Amino acid sequence: MRNKKKLKETKTSQKTYYIIISLFLLIIIFLILNVLSLIKIITLKEARINVEKSPEFIKLKGEIIDKSFKLNSSDIVLGPNVVYLKIDKCKVLDMVTTNEQIARIEKAKNKARLFRPEKEDLISDVLDIYNIELEFVFIEKIVEGTYFSKIILKQNNKIAVLDSKPTDALILASIFDADIYINKELESLFKEVC
Repeated sequence: MRNKKKLKETKTSQKTYYIIISLFLLIIIFLILNVLSLIKIITLKEARINVEKSPEFIKLKGEIIDKSFKLNSSDIVLGPNVVYLKIDKCKVLDMVTTNEQIARIEKAKNKARLFRPEKEDLISDVLDIYNIELEFVFIEKIVEGTYFSKIILKQNNKIAVLDSKPTDALILASIFDADIYINKELESLFKEVC
């Protein structure tokens, strides 16, 4: 009698285990499909996006991105709840954020991965698998104290421009060693540190 009860309990716990594993796999598939649907790689003709590069500027959807504010991940300096983007030796653009975001940016800058993947690791893997390049990120504007940015992705001759939180854009720029551009209109927000 005890053996039957034990066997029944074992079968029940195995079913529970399989259900949990199945749900976990469905969540992973859902996340990957979500990322792929967000990317929506579109052709230059369809989107009428003109990405034109020169030594001085990038033209994106008719908007000039001045290369005088071109940075890379080594220009990201982290403080308690603040990300500083070093414009030059004496100027920075600061963005207030959470300590969690600071830790994620630091991890990305150090090219570290945790035991379990974070969302930026999943996005990085998907971009790698589908041969999608992160062209650059663009810190676009500030509205009522909130910064806005864009992530520019490229696959062959296809370009996608995605809206992003600046911290997520900086994380991906750090992972992929991509350029970071700051809109010239934000120049009035640069702080002198020398």
